[in-house]
Amino acid sequence: MAPSTQHRVVSLAGPGGQPTSSPPVSAANAGIAPDPYAGGVAIGAFAASSAVITGLIIAVISIPVVWAAGFLKPPVVADAAEPAAAAAV
Repeated sequence: MAPSTQHRVVSLAGPGGQPTSSPPVSAANAGIAPDPYAGGVAIGAFAASSAVITGLIIAVISIPVVWAAGFLKPPVVADAAEPAAAAAV
């Protein structure tokens, strides 16, 4: 999933897309770390089945966020030839 997320962020960034290739990977790693911790806390505080409920809560929170991110569109970029043609005149 990381390559597809990285491609999506770079395409949404427009002309400055290349510098934006590392933040999605960092965000994915930051998102991966709390989930096992939350599951471990749930198991430690309650029972082993509470990890399933914790995962369900995380999914219920994250699915609408991912769905909403699907509505993001790339910026509209003016034709690159126009500034060069104006400079030549």
